[in-house]
Amino acid sequence: MRFAVTAAATLGAAALIAGMGTVSAQAAGSSVVTPNACENFTHPDNSSATYLTNTGTKNMYTGADTTCGVTGYLNPGNIFNAYCWHGNASGQEWIYGLNSSTGKAGWVYAPSIVKVSGTLNPCNH
Repeated sequence: MRFAVTAAATLGAAALIAGMGTVSAQAAGSSVVTPNACENFTHPDNSSATYLTNTGTKNMYTGADTTCGVTGYLNPGNIFNAYCWHGNASGQEWIYGLNSSTGKAGWVYAPSIVKVSGTLNPCNH
């Protein structure tokens, strides 16, 4: 299953590089909010979405906020396998997932990445 998703993500990356369009990283549905973005809360792997960065290298964080610690980086061309999304207290949407190129997991600010394929579900479902 991940092979097919990875292949789709690679094709999507080629389309993005060629300027054929982008897909919004905006998560659908109502926001799921946690009072403290750096608190540990569940982030089940309940989605099939893959993402790429739309501009430059992105930090991956321990929680859904830039004030949380950095767990790794998402570089251009890296495939980010999304587990689920969560909204922080500021109303920002963040996506938890795994950088398949580095094996590091963390939270990435949703508007800074581009959805290539699949579906993205809230972390609480």
